[in-house]
Amino acid sequence: MKIEKINENKLKIMFDYTELEENNISIHSFLANSIEVQDFFLAILDIANEDLDFKPDNSNLSYETISFGNKFFVIFVTKSETCSGFKDIIDLQTKETLHLLYKLDNMDEVFSFCDILNSILPSPKDLKTSLYEYDSKYFLKLDIKNLDDSLKEKIRLLISEFRDNLNLSDLSFLRFEEFSSLLIKDIAIQTLCS
Repeated sequence: MKIEKINENKLKIMFDYTELEENNISIHSFLANSIEVQDFFLAILDIANEDLDFKPDNSNLSYETISFGNKFFVIFVTKSETCSGFKDIIDLQTKETLHLLYKLDNMDEVFSFCDILNSILPSPKDLKTSLYEYDSKYFLKLDIKNLDDSLKEKIRLLISEFRDNLNLSDLSFLRFEEFSSLLIKDIAIQTLCS
């Protein structure tokens, strides 16, 4: 593994697939943001803090992962100052959050989650929602790009009590789509809450 500090707010981390295997992490668990992946990522941040004086304290972290074939990964980690309230998490490519992705353990959680969303939306048609399955878990994608800012904030606030957004960059989300199964496209809430 090689960790490079690009500037005070950005790291570049390069490692190969064998390092994932050595830490009992598969490519599928890496994309699903498992506990093992989170522990691995936190260990990397500890090394960056000690060796490169990259301190993530009181910052929001966003990351983008790029895979080069089946040989190695590059992760760019960007920190930004903690903001008050719920603001858009900065995506490295688009500078705007276009979607939110939530992991749910079973269909009961999916139905409960949809009920919460349905209760705060003026109309379920206002929000495109897609349901995916990956590794026996369910993932609900909320396409928020066309919502007004107050509704985006309300959704984040109420849902954050139930689940955390997985914060995937556009590139990481494309990789997720490649490995997951799309169950319901664009109308998950309307389909499951009718």
